[in-house]
Amino acid sequence: MRLTKRDVTTSSIAFSMAMAIIEKTYSQALCFMNFSDFILDAICFIDANVGRSPGIEETAAYVGFSPSHFSRIFKENVGVTYSAYLTSAKLQRAMLLLVRTNQTLEEIAFACGFSDASYLCHVFKKHYHRSPAAFRREQKEY
Repeated sequence: MRLTKRDVTTSSIAFSMAMAIIEKTYSQALCFMNFSDFILDAICFIDANVGRSPGIEETAAYVGFSPSHFSRIFKENVGVTYSAYLTSAKLQRAMLLLVRTNQTLEEIAFACGFSDASYLCHVFKKHYHRSPAAFRREQKEY
């Protein structure tokens, strides 16, 4: 079978995305060893409730801090702002659902805490430089 330039490019993109996910997961695992218990609790809370997009006030209250204090400590420990982490968690969930389910973009958007499919597409394109539909098609080819 002869590979075209498009096949190689698509394969390279898929590999790059997979490696980025693996690197993020690995780096998060290493970072978790240095996190305080309340940061781990907050991250678990965010990940468990990502579909309803918990606000910083709710997460801060869950771990027993004021929103401003929690925001500062979260960024110092995790390295990104609360909203950046929440967006990343939503996008990771969306990627998983795009690959593993046949749900519509609207269903995935709501399951991941986005207001609608249009906003999911906007944020997804901003971060991954392709639409969720294109990402799904690419993943199904492999």
